[in-house]
Amino acid sequence: MQRAAGKDGRTFLLRAGAILAGGFYLLIAARSVSGASTPEGLHLPLFAMALALAPIAVFLAFRYPLIFPFGLYVALIPFDSILQVTSGASIVRAIAVVSALAFVVRILLVRRIVFPKQGWYAWAALVAWAGLTFLWTPDLPESQRVFGIVLQNFLIMTVLAVYPVEEVEFRAIIAITALGGIGSALYAIFSHSFDGARLTLVGAGGLATDPNQFATSFVLPIALTLAIGLSSRRLLLRVACFAGVALMMVGILMTASRGGLIALALLLLYFAFRSRHRLQIMSVGAVSLALTAFFPQVWGRFIHDEGAGSGSGRTFIWEVGWHAIKEHWLLGTGIGSFPETYDVNFLGVFQQQLQGWHRPSHNIVIGTWVELGVIGLVIVLWAWYRGFRQLRAIPATHRFYPIRIALEASIIALFAQSLFIDPIWIKYIWLAQSFPLLLLNLYSPRAVDPTALAVANPIAARIVRPVRV
Repeated sequence: MQRAAGKDGRTFLLRAGAILAGGFYLLIAARSVSGASTPEGLHLPLFAMALALAPIAVFLAFRYPLIFPFGLYVALIPFDSILQVTSGASIVRAIAVVSALAFVVRILLVRRIVFPKQGWYAWAALVAWAGLTFLWTPDLPESQRVFGIVLQNFLIMTVLAVYPVEEVEFRAIIAITALGGIGSALYAIFSHSFDGARLTLVGAGGLATDPNQFATSFVLPIALTLAIGLSSRRLLLRVACFAGVALMMVGILMTASRGGLIALALLLLYFAFRSRHRLQIMSVGAVSLALTAFFPQVWGRFIHDEGAGSGSGRTFIWEVGWHAIKEHWLLGTGIGSFPETYDVNFLGVFQQQLQGWHRPSHNIVIGTWVELGVIGLVIVLWAWYRGFRQLRAIPATHRFYPIRIALEASIIALFAQSLFIDPIWIKYIWLAQSFPLLLLNLYSPRAVDPTALAVANPIAARIVRPVRV
């Protein structure tokens, strides 16, 4: 008993010392940031902030890469389109590369790895089939460009699928995702005037965000924030979470995205169906409905469609896509080739309202069927289904059950949103498909068998050891 008391005392002193040292370091960092300025007196804290926080960043990258740099990647995803450095290169993409390297280094340091869950294999099959369509695509440069985007998102999914996540990291990335969504909403609210126009954030060089894609970025944070609020026993945290959800709803309403609102409605309905907190969810839904009164352009886009009742011309595009499917229904025309295929079939279909040339599909079913054929469409639908169903392994009695409900709700909502946009471009949709893999790695990691690995690859067996369950 005395030994236990002594150990508890040393643990307390160690934690207290770490807190004091961390606080002292943050004071030094704050002082260096507050004193940073250019020779002209312009306050410029970015370099000083990076320099002051570098030791913390390095520690997190080697110890908790899911918190940093991956947390920074998650927070900046909504602004990916306006953070372009050059054509095809962005700050978010660079952070993604650094994050993947940090995950690999951490896996090598701890010599642990887990097998991916079921959902990952369906996405791997999709990437393999998409790469095979290079053989018959009519627009090879565009196919290569689009496939590069898909491959990058899939590689991030892969390192997350095999990463031996710790609970502290998982809780942190859930919180970062929720706070990132709230931060995005606050940035949108304070940077955009409420003049009735749709929210479009503009960055350097005139780059702008797509309102529908920006609305999509709020789905996963809203689901996770709502799950945290509903499951928390602390009143203050509940109030903060519900306020954060309201702010993110304002962000969606500012975009006036009809697909975003439909996705939000389905998300709340799924929560009401699976959760026992139906009264609180109904209250959230009522608040959401009340907030639309301050954004009349939302209902205006539903009632007075600028595309003659065609969903802003989407149905006309889908008619051309359906015409193309009849000729290439089995194998498709190749990944990324929808605009080129649309042009080939454009004159063969009457359009009540001319939509122009080289249009994207705006629909996951039509777009996938045209580009990847019925084979690719079956794989895509199977991947979404497996991503949803694999979470049923987590029982209702488990402490992470609310997060399971949030991830399932986000997958349903994002699939509904994908019926009106091109999801292959959006990193947040791939992220929503990756989070279930992380949760299942934490709940039931399937260890690498060292005996089988030694037979297959003796060198790898020396590097990797099984996860202790």
